[in-house]
Amino acid sequence: MVPRGVGSLTTRVAVAAESAVERAGLVALLAGSPAVTLVHATENVRDVEALTSAYDVDVVVIALRAPSDLALPLELTPDLAHSAPAVVILVDNAAIGWIAEAYARGVYAVFPHDVNADELHGAVQSAGAGLVTLTRENYAALGVGARVTRTSASAAVEALTPRETEILGMLADGLANKEIAVRLNISSHTVKSHVQSLFSKLGADTRAEAVAVGVRRGLILL
Repeated sequence: MVPRGVGSLTTRVAVAAESAVERAGLVALLAGSPAVTLVHATENVRDVEALTSAYDVDVVVIALRAPSDLALPLELTPDLAHSAPAVVILVDNAAIGWIAEAYARGVYAVFPHDVNADELHGAVQSAGAGLVTLTRENYAALGVGARVTRTSASAAVEALTPRETEILGMLADGLANKEIAVRLNISSHTVKSHVQSLFSKLGADTRAEAVAVGVRRGLILL
């Protein structure tokens, strides 16, 4: 199999955005790069498989009005993720758990709608070459490169208890400690202890980081 972007002078791109205005804006942004060839533009943002199989393109840029416009997990099977066009998503106000799941499911970049031309060109060309792109904000929120896990490289990863896994899922849903306590009929102090324990086991310092690690390890599904 020839890697994406190899053997081609330009990255072939399709754009999907429900808004005709945004679609035209993206087309204009992409047209400004000689390294990009726009192949198709459509309002269909929901059928990922159709977007990634109907046209001979390297990358599909999908602009979403809200994260819920494209359900996760994405229908990107391992075979499709490796053989079909790379997916770049533009969306505002996506929870970090949703973003982590998008990357885990094979998306190559998640950017806000106010992405500038240089950022979009870079993300598209990187995706076409098989490279994942992170914004600075997502890089920090996902904890990428922040540190080596607190456990030694040779130590086995300590498993979460069923209760810790349950609470991790509630953290992914955005629930506060008091809300979790009410839902589980336990004290806030007990919830805090469970949260500190799962942070330690996952090597996380924040809720967002714990959720991201949990998604990567397959402990929770979003």
